[in-house]
Amino acid sequence: EHKKQFLANNVSPYTQLRSDEQYKALGEKIKKDTIASGKRDAGLLVYMSVPPKFFGSISQYINDYLRPSSPDAWLRVIVEKPFGVNLMSAKDLAETLYKNLDVKEILLVDHYMGKQGLDAIRQLRKANPEFDKAFLNKNEVSKVEVAMLETEDCKGRTGFYDEVGVIRDTMQNHLMMMVALLGMDLEHADKTEADARRAVFDKLQTAAINDILHLAQYEDYNNHVNEDRAKWDEPLLDEPSKTPSYASIALKLENNIWEGVPFIFRSGKALDSRRAYTKVTFKNGGQLLFNLQGTTDGIDGSAIHCSLTLCASKLNLPEAWDHVDNSAEHFHAVGPKIPNAYEVLLRSALEGDVNNFVRLPEVIESWRVWSPLLRDLPKLELSTYKHGADLIPKDKLVESKHDEL
Repeated sequence: EHKKQFLANNVSPYTQLRSDEQYKALGEKIKKDTIASGKRDAGLLVYMSVPPKFFGSISQYINDYLRPSSPDAWLRVIVEKPFGVNLMSAKDLAETLYKNLDVKEILLVDHYMGKQGLDAIRQLRKANPEFDKAFLNKNEVSKVEVAMLETEDCKGRTGFYDEVGVIRDTMQNHLMMMVALLGMDLEHADKTEADARRAVFDKLQTAAINDILHLAQYEDYNNHVNEDRAKWDEPLLDEPSKTPSYASIALKLENNIWEGVPFIFRSGKALDSRRAYTKVTFKNGGQLLFNLQGTTDGIDGSAIHCSLTLCASKLNLPEAWDHVDNSAEHFHAVGPKIPNAYEVLLRSALEGDVNNFVRLPEVIESWRVWSPLLRDLPKLELSTYKHGADLIPKDKLVESKHDEL
């Protein structure tokens, strides 16, 4: 009943928006409808899911015709990725948007920021400041792993994927946000979280060839590229593609808290299981796992699992989470049922909770980390793996050698 009432009172028919006149007409209609409703103009939320080449013209139309007239009303513009393909292109797009919008009005979407398991990193740290200070640092932690692994291959999507590859697809965005939420200074985050996350990226070393633990492509990848090209009446590959579908890369976060601790980024397609997680391994053998999806080390779904005996039974739960096991040896908690990630983000945007969105300065600093390696990737030879392979055991052998360097 509430849904029907909302649709009847708030949803207007489709309006084509291409020309100056059409945006102007929409702006006038919004003002007219607001006056007729007798309600105060609280603000305007615009969702911009368009190719980057249209960012400039649409942001200008928004600024010229859709910006709320009330001085107290807010304007928030959600922008879908991709936001650039390297540092230079990201800076160009940022400059384009800055001509018409303030940095605080631009909300970049990374749907992983709407996932419960990712928010759990932020919430558990805030709920346990003593644990956070005592254990999440270079003196106690031996390594951190952030991962997004998928079983599906690229068939049917190679037109997109062959231009992107695994680093641009997941590491430069989703996995970087995992690192940011774990590595950020909590005191700084209470003021402006986006600045705290950016400070993490600022101290993350620039990725280079020597940081690669494993770079590979699943065996049927080139066949899938050619099948897709034939279907789209495009020319077949002259030589095999060098786009990696799997990568494992170790970077160091060189700040006072985490100096020397390897942060291992791991992601790929056509693997043995679908899962995403952030895992902290302590020097005494204990682990702290934030599981976002799938099953990791026997932990299923959105969950927090801590096997650090010294503190497991003393951890405070994030709000609305439930204990499954809170013994002396283990802390295991599961989150409440929540809407999907995009619903979470839309609600956050309407309510002004901007911490769930990425800011332009963060994106630019993230591209600073990855762009040099992306430039050098075509020089490298890729190993291959079978569809459904488990590549982590091989990665761990390389990790041990890498740590000795």
